[in-house]
Amino acid sequence: MILEVLNRDGRVLVGDLAKQFHTSQVTIRKDLDILHGHGRIHRAHGGALPARESVLEDPTLREKEKLHRREKLHIATAAARMVKTGPSCNTGFRNHHHCHRKGAAEFR
Repeated sequence: MILEVLNRDGRVLVGDLAKQFHTSQVTIRKDLDILHGHGRIHRAHGGALPARESVLEDPTLREKEKLHRREKLHIATAAARMVKTGPSCNTGFRNHHHCHRKGAAEFR
């Protein structure tokens, strides 16, 4: 039944399934883990997605660095021009911060 809901809705959430099937979230999590173990679904935070090749995995930092590389370097260059020697800045995201540092080093 979980697979039917997943195929119909494109994703499922543990809380919603527990309510729909009148059972605990622990039971749903166990069921999702079993389905994931058999390759029937892709486990995601708080629920599950269909086990299709088109479903994106969470990319690693190295994979993220390759995405939109030119744009990130342009942003890093502009940011480097705004930062005076000495202080550091924190954008709040490790990938952007890493790109900023790399861009600042390359373009100064």
